[in-house]
Amino acid sequence: MLLTKRHVWGGMVEQELSEAQWKLIHPWLPATKRRGRSRADGRRTSNGVLYVLRKGCRWQDLPEESGSSVTCWRRLNQWQELGVWEDGWRTL
Repeated sequence: MLLTKRHVWGGMVEQELSEAQWKLIHPWLPATKRRGRSRADGRRTSNGVLYVLRKGCRWQDLPEESGSSVTCWRRLNQWQELGVWEDGWRTL
């Protein structure tokens, strides 16, 4: 999996989805609802979820620049129920 460098945190270079990977994954994500509160950025949320999965850390330890830990956790659960992650991994 090709990832792009994001920033240095705790002496380690963190990575995020490349533009090419995002273009492959984005179509699999559920459409944004037109009503109510604006939805958190899908790419930022995806990178937050991948951070926790790579590091094995607690959701509460997710760096602030990755978005809300609660949003990332909820999105992971929602996407798992909808089969989004499985479809995304098959695409990559």
